[in-house]
Amino acid sequence: MLSKSIKPICVDNRGFTLIEILVVISIIVLMVTIAFASFNTTRSRADDGKIKQELGLMRLEAEKSYKVKRTATSVCADTSQFISNLPSGTAFTCKNGAGGYAFEAVLSTGEYYCVDFFGRERTNSASAISNSDFDCR
Repeated sequence: MLSKSIKPICVDNRGFTLIEILVVISIIVLMVTIAFASFNTTRSRADDGKIKQELGLMRLEAEKSYKVKRTATSVCADTSQFISNLPSGTAFTCKNGAGGYAFEAVLSTGEYYCVDFFGRERTNSASAISNSDFDCR
């Protein structure tokens, strides 16, 4: 009797299974989600820093205007060129009169950042500029 040698069938195992591909895709999606959330937080902080910087520059310009004119009645008009430098969509308030001035903008956290005639810079949970004076309380 002749014996036939049985040759094993060669199975090609060079590909990835569907489960392996899905696991890799889910890991990539998770990493992109975390990076995107971190990017948004960083961008919000940068916008808040820009708002604070611009309001500080507005205060310096207002001080120059006050020293020259000896009144603060035109401070909002004198500092209007700085408003265009604020991040888009920033809610901004300027109040001025003979007795002083105050600038206020809403930060990305919803808080109000205020600078005033007296040199104060404050972050408040509500609007700090009152109708009767020019003070960031």
